[in-house]
Amino acid sequence: MLPADEDRNLASQIAKGVERAIEVFDNIYRGELERACRSRGLSAEDSKDVVQETMVGAINFIQRGQFRGQSSLRTLLFSILRKKIVDHLRKESAAEFLPIDSSTSKENSTTLARIEDIPGPLTEPATKLIAEQALQRMPEEHRLILLMNQMGGYTIEEISQIVRRPTGSVGRMLAEAKKMFRNNVLDGEER
Repeated sequence: MLPADEDRNLASQIAKGVERAIEVFDNIYRGELERACRSRGLSAEDSKDVVQETMVGAINFIQRGQFRGQSSLRTLLFSILRKKIVDHLRKESAAEFLPIDSSTSKENSTTLARIEDIPGPLTEPATKLIAEQALQRMPEEHRLILLMNQMGGYTIEEISQIVRRPTGSVGRMLAEAKKMFRNNVLDGEER
């Protein structure tokens, strides 16, 4: 961390677009930011991408004159980094649990592959189909929260951060999703 005077001077130089100041800024903080990403479970490649987005965001923020120097550059960077990590995790989770209502065979086979991973009585083909149909009949947000919790192993708190909803709302939606899934499965078995 830089002393306050050097920090303000560096911010001033970045605001003016001085390339050398931007290089110094990058050299000082990039390694620490990448380590922070890795400590939160991001891969080396994803860490580099998230840090690059963070650095560009911080530089743009400073050059637009929005950085007033009330905090350190390090504080600014870590504030942006936290948001970028949450965004990255949300995108990663959303990609992992794509919407299931599409009729394309690729997405349906992805759903079946997820269902095949569930241990227990879902090994019968008819039961797999009932489970898939039960998921398809659920609202997308409920389905996503249920899959993140049951298949991805995410806690309510982690899901809350990813989907940017209060923990209480996520807990309520998860309970509703479990009930919907159970009712949809029972309806499917009666058909």
